[in-house]
Amino acid sequence: MNVLKKPRTGIMRSVIFVLLCLGCLAQAHAETLTCRVCQYDVHLDSLRVDDAEAHVLALFARKGVATLKNGEVVEYATWGTADLVRGTGAVRGYAMLTHQDGSIALSVVEGITERGSVRLTGAFTRGTGRFEGIKGVITISGKSRMPFDEERETIENVYYEVTATYTLPPR
Repeated sequence: MNVLKKPRTGIMRSVIFVLLCLGCLAQAHAETLTCRVCQYDVHLDSLRVDDAEAHVLALFARKGVATLKNGEVVEYATWGTADLVRGTGAVRGYAMLTHQDGSIALSVVEGITERGSVRLTGAFTRGTGRFEGIKGVITISGKSRMPFDEERETIENVYYEVTATYTLPPR
């Protein structure tokens, strides 16, 4: 009887090994997306905060286009808040790429804007179409075309460089 137990144990180990190997093969590899973004404000509300000179809270929405490294042009939208003193402060919001086939990749981002520059990092929170199940990180950096203006109470309009590293679930 002992002789029969060993082959079954060996078969079970073999089956487990094969399943683990197939699981490893099915995992998606990380992909990198890079693009350049140009945006303009479509909505901007701001409130002065009377605790410091030139302290402003802003709620904004921007739209524009992103040109991907492969030449594809997609819609790029952001929504967010900024807490700025003299044009420098914290920014938090959402960034969304909408591809020509209707697939979207949405991320939540946060970081710092300073006079003349912005640096944000974040993570993908949702995707649709070919980006359904997206996981990964995103970095955004840019330079102002029009810096913060205390009199006009505007936040920066910028050109961004975006780099995202992501994985998609196996299909």
